[in-house]
Amino acid sequence: MSNLQLAISQISASAVSVSAGTAYVFSLYGPQLAEKLQLGQSEVAFIASCSNLGNYFSGPIAGCACYQTSLVTNYGNWPAEYRSIAIGMTVSFFGLSAFIFAFIGSNFFAFNKILLVSDFLTFLGTLCLIINLFAVVLLKPLPIDATEEEMEPLLHDGDIETEYTTEEYEQYASPVIQDELDLVHEHSIGIELEEISCFRSMNAYFLALNMLFVVGVGLMYTNNVGAIVISLLPDGMTSKDPLTQALQKSHVSILSLTSFGARIATGFLADICAQRYNIQRTVWAIFSAGFMTLGCLIALYISNVDDLYAVTVLIAIAYGSTWTVIPILVGEYFGQKNFSKNW
Repeated sequence: MSNLQLAISQISASAVSVSAGTAYVFSLYGPQLAEKLQLGQSEVAFIASCSNLGNYFSGPIAGCACYQTSLVTNYGNWPAEYRSIAIGMTVSFFGLSAFIFAFIGSNFFAFNKILLVSDFLTFLGTLCLIINLFAVVLLKPLPIDATEEEMEPLLHDGDIETEYTTEEYEQYASPVIQDELDLVHEHSIGIELEEISCFRSMNAYFLALNMLFVVGVGLMYTNNVGAIVISLLPDGMTSKDPLTQALQKSHVSILSLTSFGARIATGFLADICAQRYNIQRTVWAIFSAGFMTLGCLIALYISNVDDLYAVTVLIAIAYGSTWTVIPILVGEYFGQKNFSKNW
């Protein structure tokens, strides 16, 4: 495959990710929408949750969902040694979506610094449709070179057929793969590594719990940061106040940019540290969980809107890095062939 083909694949997947991340903009217009429709905070939170459920359930229920398809297709197009970076780049634009659309909304769909919600949402829907129509044409699975096919790790009758020697493979293989190797050695059963089901490994459930904790809290904060800002402002300030909207935009932008940076950085660092220093990529999942815990602890003690910035940054780092490291680990543990199903 050529560099041009890889570039087209990456750009297309990144554009689709931008269109799929519009749920992160909800905090920008959620309070205004609630005031216009006379909705309570619980009703607004329910609307935001429905948006997230539609996004994340699209993977197992509808395999052609735009974000899942772009991530999986682009993941398979890149050589194995660069897939962490490819995933980091793709999911980073998913996080950057909020900043891009917040900038567009505040500069092109605002009157007297007040967001025109109806016009803005119409623009979002139209643009996302156009992006995905282009992606249907441009984003396609690329043919795998013969040399890359030989690199696919296979297990046959207890032997390892791979580009590495047995000693090198055992040095770099993740713990879950080593467990599967031991199982095959014991029973001398020929099995393709790509066919190992994630449901047979406890590691898969630990990854799921990590996602539940870190991503769940991150989504809750992202969807409600606009309301949190209002709750920390002096009495009398409403969602229509220009200062309120400026603060909401500020936190949405910080969430988006910080998450974007964390996603890219995690992809690069995961590959570099694994290749040069033999640091397992699992470390980055622990790293993200630690940042989320720290952010939540600080949030318990804040009393004014100025202190909220530290919480926003910490949660964005944890949230962004998790969206890179978990799919990396899914691909590393359970292979490319079933990546879409497992992820």
